[in-house]
Amino acid sequence: MGPKKKIKNLSHLYSLVQLEKEPAPLTEEDVKNLLIPSSYKSHAYTMSLWAEFSADCYDHETYNPMFGKAPTVYRIQMYLLWLAETRTGLLEENITDTTVRNRLSSLKRAIKLFTRRQYSSAENKDIENYIEKELVHKGKISTDAYKKPVAPLLVAEDLIQFIWMCDEYQFTHPRARLQLAFAIILMTFTGSRPGEFIESEAWKHSNEGLLYGDIDLVRYQNETYVGFLLLIRLRNRKGHRNNKKHS
Repeated sequence: MGPKKKIKNLSHLYSLVQLEKEPAPLTEEDVKNLLIPSSYKSHAYTMSLWAEFSADCYDHETYNPMFGKAPTVYRIQMYLLWLAETRTGLLEENITDTTVRNRLSSLKRAIKLFTRRQYSSAENKDIENYIEKELVHKGKISTDAYKKPVAPLLVAEDLIQFIWMCDEYQFTHPRARLQLAFAIILMTFTGSRPGEFIESEAWKHSNEGLLYGDIDLVRYQNETYVGFLLLIRLRNRKGHRNNKKHS
């Protein structure tokens, strides 16, 4: 048997309930303050695309730059199809699936900002299936990818030689030259991104990067090697920042 209800005057609670207010809609300045510069640039471009799509395909509706309500999955699919039909790629005539997914991610972030709506796993799966079946398989978008240039060991050696023998730049602290040369060596042999060693643009003003405490020099011996090893703890991996399982 449940607890008995108290007989109590709830008039004060009623007055408190009346104080509830609708959340104020976000302004452009609010969005700018919420996002880092690179994300805001992507957001602004995405919103300009959405406005153009709305004018092309839904001109019978009054355009709302803050969505009003979250677009349906079908409308998002039509937006992706519109992108595929109207945009020209850099690698081929068609834009790539990577570009489409980047535009989709930016759109969903904008929808979440303005409407607080987050699409479910099932809805996201419907969108992903549409990309694969209707856009990729029917040749409306490309699956090509950039061939990223990779600096070989000889390039790293040239850079380090220049830093120590030819560079006339006066660093704020002489230790910076040593740190720069060491960072080049680490990136050469680990293939890690610069943002995993120094402050990433995506984490401005965090002052987070590789610390001396993240590096251990150990002596190692097995059947084929006897010598020293550097053990490096990368805490700022892309997508796994501060995740101990991936450091």
